[in-house]
Amino acid sequence: MRSGRTASGRLPTGGPRCRVASRYARGAVSADEETPEAAEPVPCTVCRGTGTLISNLGGSPSEVPCAWCEGTGTFLADHDAQAERRAAAEAAGETPRQPTAPEAETD
Repeated sequence: MRSGRTASGRLPTGGPRCRVASRYARGAVSADEETPEAAEPVPCTVCRGTGTLISNLGGSPSEVPCAWCEGTGTFLADHDAQAERRAAAEAAGETPRQPTAPEAETD
């Protein structure tokens, strides 16, 4: 009978051909549980929870509502901050600007 030991009497240490079962039980695996909702709202990281930003668009600083939290000051999961502008551009018949790839240099 084979005991799983090598010719020298030692247990194999591993490797690609080692097929000896582990002596140790597998680690405990937690059950799939839903994560509980956060008790406190998470502040918006863009405006730091204030709900407003200072915009220099047009040359002079002015306070504008934060587009990422819509002025609430709390993080909104799965929120697209640019969706409103994109929808307005499509309604006006404008095509949104696409980023351009850098052109290859030729000799």
